[in-house]
Amino acid sequence: MDTMVGFRSFIVATLLTLIFSGQVFALTVYDVIQLTHKGYSDQDIIALIEATDSAFELNAEDVLRLAEVQVSETVIQSMLKAIPSETPATSNTIPSPPEQGVASDIRHDPTNISTITARPRFNSRPFEEDSSGTHHHQAVTLSGLNLFILRDEGQHPSISARADLIVKRLEDAVTEGKGTFRPIHKDGKNSVVFYGRDSLRTVIIVAISQQDARAYQQRSGRRVMPELLASYWSDLLSDYWSIAISGEPPTRLTRYHEGEALQALYENLATSADTNAIQLADALTLFPRQEFDPLTKLATTIPREFAVDSPHIEELP
Repeated sequence: MDTMVGFRSFIVATLLTLIFSGQVFALTVYDVIQLTHKGYSDQDIIALIEATDSAFELNAEDVLRLAEVQVSETVIQSMLKAIPSETPATSNTIPSPPEQGVASDIRHDPTNISTITARPRFNSRPFEEDSSGTHHHQAVTLSGLNLFILRDEGQHPSISARADLIVKRLEDAVTEGKGTFRPIHKDGKNSVVFYGRDSLRTVIIVAISQQDARAYQQRSGRRVMPELLASYWSDLLSDYWSIAISGEPPTRLTRYHEGEALQALYENLATSADTNAIQLADALTLFPRQEFDPLTKLATTIPREFAVDSPHIEELP
């Protein structure tokens, strides 16, 4: 018993280390359920909620569903108190459900508890690197992992405003479920677009600027044009999407040395306690530290061997 308690304490400490290093973001309802099922104590879960400054929007049905999946009343009460900062806090009141059309952390099916899932958490944060001077870049992230770096504001008021819009569009794409990203070319401009696998809907994620390409060229030590960067970001997003949303192995960048880390990340997810996990916290606790360097390179540079995959380029009318 002491060994198990010590092991759990070690895992909690590891998670806290990742949180404070900026590699894990706030917990979701899904995370709380998984921590409960893996035997973490109420004190550990509450400590993680507080350490990550997590916030939840629960309605009465959510509370009942959490109780059904054995989340303790103590933890549920802590979640009810941890409301988003923009939501007015009212004593002993369960917040109203999200407006229709806004994705919730819990998707309901009264007949099947296994349908309780969580959305992947896209976000952005400041990213500083050598030779950036006083210019603050932004990283677009998934569950705390850097996906790619924005070093130009494009047509937006600021880089952070551009990053916020990209995050909003990625969150919108999540509602479509499985899908893929492709570069498109129209009127001399290049963009990255998400295509839902089971729908005809598309979501334009980001337009590529000349400065985006030049910034990646400077750090990659190779020639980078907007068309190449659009293709690269499309492949990178597709691989992360496969891993985190579709539960499928990455296929785009694994042929490159740095891309092998994506396969390793997928395998860590596949062997975690919840094989349908779409949050990366569990996989990160098992991920060898040396594997983070290739993931960082994938976010900040383009592999020298990477080339435009012409079948993925679409010329729009």
